[in-house]
Amino acid sequence: QGHMVSGGISGDILVNSKLSGIPEVLMSLRNPAVLQNVSFHPCVRLHRFERDKALSFIPPDGEFTLASYWIPDLTLNMPFHFNVSVNYHAEH
Repeated sequence: QGHMVSGGISGDILVNSKLSGIPEVLMSLRNPAVLQNVSFHPCVRLHRFERDKALSFIPPDGEFTLASYWIPDLTLNMPFHFNVSVNYHAEH
């Protein structure tokens, strides 16, 4: 009988945006410190993530990968808590 020596979670946050206008979406993470080797879609405001550990973005239309991540331990809870706010800005 074997046992696990190491493990991790590799995942993606997929979005299918059907919002009209120029909505600003804010998504908070339950425990952003567990994300390692994370890469974000270009629409993500990196300074906001670095400052507040929240994903702020204006989504492009349709399906896209918002983020890809690696969590190096299977005993961790998923780091997401979906509490989303959408703010519409007037088009210029």
